[in-house]
Amino acid sequence: MTLARRIAGALFVFALIWSLPARGAERLVVWCAYTGQEQQGLRAALAAFEREHGVGIDLLSIPFGAYMAKLEAAIPTGNGPDLFIDAHERLPVFVSRELVQPWPDQRALAGLVPQFSAALSFEGRPYGAALAVKSLALYVNEALVPAARLETTADLRALQQRLPHDVVPLVFESENPYYVAPFLHAFSGELLSPAGQYAFVGAPAARTLDLLRVWTETGLVPHAPSGDLVKRMFVNGQAATAVSGPWLAADLPPELRYHIEPLPRLSENSGAALEPYVTVEGAFVARTAQRRYFH
Repeated sequence: MTLARRIAGALFVFALIWSLPARGAERLVVWCAYTGQEQQGLRAALAAFEREHGVGIDLLSIPFGAYMAKLEAAIPTGNGPDLFIDAHERLPVFVSRELVQPWPDQRALAGLVPQFSAALSFEGRPYGAALAVKSLALYVNEALVPAARLETTADLRALQQRLPHDVVPLVFESENPYYVAPFLHAFSGELLSPAGQYAFVGAPAARTLDLLRVWTETGLVPHAPSGDLVKRMFVNGQAATAVSGPWLAADLPPELRYHIEPLPRLSENSGAALEPYVTVEGAFVARTAQRRYFH
């Protein structure tokens, strides 16, 4: 989903919340972990919405690494946001720690694709309004890679023979389960069982780890890349391709020439598809949100 559509979705949600006239000087507080162009776009859209509707909205962007801890510390004391934007997979934690309340206006959920609504529901109760759907893809630096599409991991390996010695063919967070999952899925494995039990065991897990070990030892991917390293290497031309989500695009400089492709098929397992997780990003109402807006 593009940034413009995501912002439009956010404004739709906020418009429903502000269906009652504002009173007094209180302002709606919104938290997110957006950076770069995503944050700039959201700020601009909310500012325009604020001017048009005469409501007060304060947006606070918190670094992703500290986001969960900030929510856990601030919401129970009443010092947190009224609304916050986050991914669906944290919803069970939000509910168990009493950080959220069920979504107060069901109109905000009407018309959403059912599986997206289900992802933002817990025990049959809707807790979030979907704003965006995100997944991993392959970013390609056009200054380093020919125009031909990289359809398989064998194509990525072939790049190694043509690139400068200080440039790796691929960079991604190879020690992060979210980024490793597509490779595990291609080997018919899973991180969690349908019952929610740890399932990263057996032959699929072993084959996945062996693949990543070989790729690291042969220089196809760098050692222990963090999210910051992925961005820096791709921006600086030290990596020809990168596996990441839309959040990377928001932080790339406008002068960088790149395009985005589907994840390549896994040549090391007969061309099996790399199947990433899908993240549903939603707006959640904090447990301690200002009562006059949500009740």
